Amino acid sequence: MSSLTLVFARVPAPGHGKSRLASTMGLESAHRIAEFLLRRTLETCAPLHHVHIGYTPADAGVAVREWLRPGWKCSAQGAGDLGSRMALAFQDAFARGYSRVMAIGCDCPEMTTHDLRAAEQALWESEVVLGPARDGGYWLLGMRRFYPELLTEIPWSTNAVFRRTMECAAASGLSVSTLRQLSDIDIESDWLEYLASNPSINLPLQLKTELPKVSIH
Repeated sequence: MSSLTLVFARVPAPGHGKSRLASTMGLESAHRIAEFLLRRTLETCAPLHHVHIGYTPADAGVAVREWLRPGWKCSAQGAGDLGSRMALAFQDAFARGYSRVMAIGCDCPEMTTHDLRAAEQALWESEVVLGPARDGGYWLLGMRRFYPELLTEIPWSTNAVFRRTMECAAASGLSVSTLRQLSDIDIESDWLEYLASNPSINLPLQLKTELPKVSIH
């Protein structure tokens, strides 16, 4: 079968999520930024035919189903840490017959459809593909088969995630392709740097205006 893109999405709700942004920018600003990042990610994935949205919280299914395009599916992420939830999603994808599976989050607005195509192409030549993030994590993980060692004993939410994943791949003798390095939006300085590089985004610090209208239907 063709490749599958797994999107790990937290459905934005006022007062929840993006706690590090909220700690300096306030709950409303953090909520609207989270909405923008989600819509941006969905637009980036729009040209893809095989997308599975893994969502949290578990009761957000009604909202998420409104975002689905032809060929897209969704389900709740399930319980456990990020590694456990990603492992479950990868296992399910390969069990359904997909030959190349890539996982992304919704924190990287610099990511483009071309980046996703490049990751898909890289998996023809390598067993693993990683998109490194400037904070030491990664914005994409792709596999040609399920390699559970890449998702266990990883220090999630630290600057050692990418390095440790590369070490695990090397220890297992897996070939790895890396994509271009991009930035995640986790803290206020990340957001301000992104706005400075993208002045057309009409989302000022205090977010007095509405979000840019990006279709997710």
